[in-house]
Amino acid sequence: METSRITLSKDPESLFAKAIESSEHCCSTNNVIFIDRDPTHMRFILNYLRYNDSMPEAIIPIDRRNLTEILHEAEYYNLKGLSSILWKRLNLLLEWGEV
Repeated sequence: METSRITLSKDPESLFAKAIESSEHCCSTNNVIFIDRDPTHMRFILNYLRYNDSMPEAIIPIDRRNLTEILHEAEYYNLKGLSSILWKRLNLLLEWGEV
């Protein structure tokens, strides 16, 4: 999967931004960063970085499984804003009795 350095740097505290800052994570001379993770939810994570805090509610999953899987990835990548959004959605599901 490919994206820009700008997108990966949107959250300066994230693992992505730290990897860009640190040459030790770059695996080749063409600035490819290898992250050994399941890519299943990477599209969602990249969209979060692109949208920042204005991510449309409609693209946030409404099922517990996807929410918890993405939350796990968000915490791994240190995406605190995304983690917060996902926790809010999970709490709503809990209130609605969906969890």
